Amino acid sequence: MTLDQFAHQTRWVEHLADEEAVRTRIHRLACTAEFVRTSLTGPDAAPELQSGCRRGQVLVGPRLAALPGVLEELVLSSTPDVEVRISTAPLHRVVVFDDRFALLPFDLTHLGRGAYLFENAPAAPHRSLFDLHWDNAREPETPAQPGLSGRELEVARLLIDGATDAEVADRLHVSARTVRTAVARLQQRYGTSSRMALGFHLARDERMTNVLIPAPRGRPEGSGGRTRTPS
Repeated sequence: MTLDQFAHQTRWVEHLADEEAVRTRIHRLACTAEFVRTSLTGPDAAPELQSGCRRGQVLVGPRLAALPGVLEELVLSSTPDVEVRISTAPLHRVVVFDDRFALLPFDLTHLGRGAYLFENAPAAPHRSLFDLHWDNAREPETPAQPGLSGRELEVARLLIDGATDAEVADRLHVSARTVRTAVARLQQRYGTSSRMALGFHLARDERMTNVLIPAPRGRPEGSGGRTRTPS
C-alpha cells in the first residue's frame, strides 16, 4: 500500500493536492496553534508566519540563509516570541503545529505540488527531527548597529521624515505587516507607547543621521538615495 492510498484510509494522514489546499490548511492550523515550528528551504512566502503565529521556532536552511536580506527580513517580521536559527545541515520543508500536526510539502522550495499532513503519532518523528536540527543550529549574527537592525534603522529614518506606514513599505519594498512589526519593535526598544513619542526619541538618536535609504521605484539609486538630515 502506498502512502497516498494510506492517506485516504486513515484520519492520521491527509493528502493536500495543490497549493491552495496547502495554504488553506496552514492558515487554519496557524491561527489556532499555540506553538509553530517551521523549517524554510525556499522563497515560498512561509504562510505559517503570516497567519497569526505568535510563538514558535523558524529554522532556515543554509542555502536560503545565504541569500541577501533573507535572515534580516525574517527576524524583523517575526514577533519577539518567534526564534530564528540557521541550520548547519540541509533541510526538508516541514511545519509542526503544537506537536500534533506535521505538514510536509512535496517540493523543497514551494508549495505548488501539494503536501501530506500527518496527525498525532505519525507527526512525532518529524517533530523529533526538527528538534535535532534546531539543537545543532546557530543563531543569526548580531546586527552591526547595536540594538537596531539595518531594516529597523531604515524604517526609523523614513518615519522621522514623515512617511506613512504605506510609504515606508513601498520605499523599502516590504509588506505593511513588516513595517508595523518594525514600528512595534522600535516602540518597545525606546519604551514609548505612541508614534509622537517614538518620533521624538528617533529624532534625537544620532544613528539616524547617516542612514541610507533605497531609492524609490523607478528612480536611480543616485538620486535621492540618502534622506535629508533633520535640522
